[in-house]
Amino acid sequence: MLYKITAPNRGYNGITAGVLFQAGIGHTEDEKNLNWFCSKGYDVEEMDNQPFVVEGKEIGKVEGEYITITDEETIRETLGDTETEVEPEAPAETSSDETEVEPEAPAKKPRGKKE
Repeated sequence: MLYKITAPNRGYNGITAGVLFQAGIGHTEDEKNLNWFCSKGYDVEEMDNQPFVVEGKEIGKVEGEYITITDEETIRETLGDTETEVEPEAPAETSSDETEVEPEAPAKKPRGKKE
């Protein structure tokens, strides 16, 4: 079961009792600290089977840490066609006047005679 925890400080960003909060909102499936959060003034709300809404339209249900989509047509209307194929980029062409130049080998030092 997924729980939404709202901190008393709506601007809180950090980790409390193992739950990451951003802008005062955290989520957890761990039930062991829920009573502690309630006793400290946090709001705890069950999220399972809650509607998932995008731009005012319900498109699915929250189930644990997943969202089950129930209205694919609304998703396509809201987010655009997600099945559009993207053409792969063609390799860059080299012009005919460009020639590859191999790097020069380092110059060898002449061996001197031992004195």
